Amino acid sequence: MKKFIAFLFLLTLFVSCEKDETMEQTLTPAFSPECGTYTRPIYVTISCNTPGARIYYTLDGTEPTDSSNVYKTPILLNSTTTIKTYAAKEGMEESPVDTGVFVINTLIEWQKMYGGTYNEDLVTMQQTSDGGYIIGGVSYSDSIQDAINHGESDYYILKIDSHGNKEWHRMYGGSNYETLKSVQQTADGGYIIGGYSYSEDIPGVKNNGGNDYYIIKLDTRGEIEWQKMFGGSDSEYFGFINQTSDGGYILGGYSYSYISGITNGSSIGYYIIKTNSSGFRIWQTKSSYELRGDLSPVIHPTNDNGYIIAGSMSYSCFDQWLCESNICWYATVCKDKPRIVKADMSGNMQWQHEYGYADDEIDFIQQTNDGGYVFTVNSSDYEDYFMRINPSGNVVWLKKYEIGCEYNSIQQTNDGGYIIGGSLCSSSMYGLRDFCVFKINADGYTEWQQIFGGGETDECIIALQTSDGGYMLGGDSQSEDIPAVTSIGASDIYIVKLKGDLSQFVY
Repeated sequence: MKKFIAFLFLLTLFVSCEKDETMEQTLTPAFSPECGTYTRPIYVTISCNTPGARIYYTLDGTEPTDSSNVYKTPILLNSTTTIKTYAAKEGMEESPVDTGVFVINTLIEWQKMYGGTYNEDLVTMQQTSDGGYIIGGVSYSDSIQDAINHGESDYYILKIDSHGNKEWHRMYGGSNYETLKSVQQTADGGYIIGGYSYSEDIPGVKNNGGNDYYIIKLDTRGEIEWQKMFGGSDSEYFGFINQTSDGGYILGGYSYSYISGITNGSSIGYYIIKTNSSGFRIWQTKSSYELRGDLSPVIHPTNDNGYIIAGSMSYSCFDQWLCESNICWYATVCKDKPRIVKADMSGNMQWQHEYGYADDEIDFIQQTNDGGYVFTVNSSDYEDYFMRINPSGNVVWLKKYEIGCEYNSIQQTNDGGYIIGGSLCSSSMYGLRDFCVFKINADGYTEWQQIFGGGETDECIIALQTSDGGYMLGGDSQSEDIPAVTSIGASDIYIVKLKGDLSQFVY
């Protein structure tokens, strides 16, 4: 009898211990970020607070087992996904299965980075006749695969297809600095590119002093057909180039030189050149008045074969002492205000107007469908704004959008509104600076806005509407953590293709 009682005691103790062991269960894994709806690709992290636990998961909605994927690194989600997961640890009961549904209703069709090991800066971008894109910028990298840098900085031209796949890229320049400003597809399917060069050793062209206009005609694959330099003994800063109806080109910028052959101009003024289809100069003209800007005013041809020039001029000057590093001097200090000048094809002024406030600067100007103009203004009080003027230069509206965005481009859209690109630099959503893009209607009222980027500095230089009704954003990125995008160097060209109707994604 005593033996039987002892046996029952041991059996009870064993069952009790076994029961205690089975009650200790592995904790349920958790998702970060939480499941929900997102408007861009995301990385999902799965974690478990039970030390040493192994996490199993599936991405197709099936129940996970010990033969399923073992979680090791964050999971990239580009589309709507159901994640099921549980955790297990030897000697403990498995956790319950947790389910997370992540709806990726992304407004991004695709996004990519391009560049070399150092810095590439995007300057301009245009959709091409084949539905792809030609991208122009400046490269500071020693080399990019299949593209060799010739000096301190080179023109960098990149051709991609409609899905962002690289078709070809090239660098152009000499041993010194080249700064690209304009790229345009030509009637023969090639490209005309322009900027200014400080190099004196580019084969086949002669630098006349300082910076000169540097123009290159490319074929459809980026091979040089011809190249030209224009300028005087001082510096010229290039602004634009456009193909004309006769197959030639009109180009212009700002000059600090006395130009040989021009008697009606001063040493400082905007400098316009007309060439034939081979780049040989037909005529040239130079303004007899000064209009300042950041190196050069913003200059664009207009639909009446004239020009719109946006810069600044002094409106208030006074003398005062200036000091730096314990050295002081007496000087005249002038405050500038934005000014826009309309000129005819010969450079004769048709009208001019001042706009905005002291020390503001016009960053970008575009002619609108009604013959007027819309432009962005970088404000000295850090609240950038837009203005729309009629064909005579009179103000139609002025709009400020207090979202902390610095605006770099504005383009009219098919519906008569505008797409605006810039950089959000205060209270950025993702990093130090983010891509900022928003759509306004013809009267300047916001329809939608969006923010893109990574953990570092991302700056949108241009936003444009594409032939499919969507939008393309182009700029520079220093971020290495943007989902589904591979960073290449210190600063890369960053392109984002967006869907058409983004009103459902209002930020």
